[in-house]
Amino acid sequence: MTTDLKQAVGAPPERHVGRLRPKRAEWVRGYYCAVAVLLREQGHASTEVRSLYEQGGKPQGADPEDAALFAEHGLTPNSLVTRSQRDD
Repeated sequence: MTTDLKQAVGAPPERHVGRLRPKRAEWVRGYYCAVAVLLREQGHASTEVRSLYEQGGKPQGADPEDAALFAEHGLTPNSLVTRSQRDD
């Protein structure tokens, strides 16, 4: 798939080795923000929420507040939750 086609269909931009491109990081943050909104609306980690969460890849780029919500609902492995998020 060409870069133009990926952008046209809404696919996330490709990565740089070792770090995310700024646009990719924004896409990841926005994706997990949308998943968090659905989680808040449903009030629990439904099958749909779990599926979308898992399809997003790696949630390290999620907003810390969203990451804490995912952890609260058992979606985030402990290794992805920072000590300050667990203590809140």
